[in-house]
Amino acid sequence: MGFVSAGQAGDVYFWDLINSKENAKISDKDFTQKSVQLTTVACIPDKQYEVLCAGNDRKIWNNNMAKQPFDVQSIISQLSITHNGKACFAGVGEANKPGAIVIFKISEDATGQMKLDKINEVQAHSKAIERMRLSYDNHHLFTVGQDGCLIIHDVKDRDPKGKNRERESLAFSDEILTEKTEIDQYQ
Repeated sequence: MGFVSAGQAGDVYFWDLINSKENAKISDKDFTQKSVQLTTVACIPDKQYEVLCAGNDRKIWNNNMAKQPFDVQSIISQLSITHNGKACFAGVGEANKPGAIVIFKISEDATGQMKLDKINEVQAHSKAIERMRLSYDNHHLFTVGQDGCLIIHDVKDRDPKGKNRERESLAFSDEILTEKTEIDQYQ
């Protein structure tokens, strides 16, 4: 039990909530990329002390492959990895670009090194993506953008971790949560 934090100084810290003293990091697996302001970090399931992180350099970094980042050609504001660790969703967070979701397949090459293969890109928001989370069963991806919209995406996972669970039906709302005048004021 623990968590990972990332900072604008390019540091990723691993925290252990069971074995460590209060407010003390215990890992020697910490990762630093000095010239990058990190914006997001996501843990890779079933791989202790392994993460993907992204920042202002238009790359996704794996802390085990610090010399070979994945070039994504966009500033990524959010990362979310499926619970089976086979796919990664990256939210575009550039100020002057629409908020797209880039979908990557996570695999390993012949040498056992992680590979990210771009599968698709979905235009989701008219402005940058602020937050992004997957549901516990990988069936829904929730995104929030600077355009004031919360969008619930239906994810079709061919190998879901929660495949034995019954899928609950979630009705979509017809209500408007933010009035147009409020959005204009936000701009």
